[in-house]
Amino acid sequence: TADGGGGDIDCVSYTYEDINDDSQDSTEEVSDGELKNGDFESTDTAWTISGGPFYDTDIYASNNTTQVIKINSPSSDTDMSIKQKIKNLSAGTYKLSYRVSGASNMDFPLTAKVLDKDGNNLASSSGVTLNDWDNWIDASTENFDISDGQTITVIFEGTVSTSFWGSLDDVRLEPVTASTRTFDIDTEVSTHPVVE
Repeated sequence: TADGGGGDIDCVSYTYEDINDDSQDSTEEVSDGELKNGDFESTDTAWTISGGPFYDTDIYASNNTTQVIKINSPSSDTDMSIKQKIKNLSAGTYKLSYRVSGASNMDFPLTAKVLDKDGNNLASSSGVTLNDWDNWIDASTENFDISDGQTITVIFEGTVSTSFWGSLDDVRLEPVTASTRTFDIDTEVSTHPVVE
């Protein structure tokens, strides 16, 4: 149990000490065709977590009573990351959106990035100023383009200071424009919208 500034917060899944042990870091998986478990309701699917973030449900919250990724104040400044690799995406223009809450007047310390298979940055979002416990702020990257079948990595990474506490939830890879694919049907070529 930790004091998050607005009341006691029960950590029902893991203690901070458990998850901060490198042996507790999850194994990287590759999602096929879409971002998976963006609401963090499953504790063993899709995301690779390192440095200290952990799955948690805040039983005292009113604005978000579902499971989230929690970051508690580390004992020293600590590099942390939460990432997911996704392959076989449909072509189109996308944005990465997410929600954060935490210590008032502090910026969420993890920068949201979308990287291509070579590690080049496609889009990013940082500097989201927080407004206390259970007050959730919507954030997103700029729009970026994906080619058909492309592999990307969605990652939240940064250095978390000893004075920070907060949460991440509802990560979404959202199509901004509909993609199209071309099919050869009876020697005639037709273009059909792809329903995501």
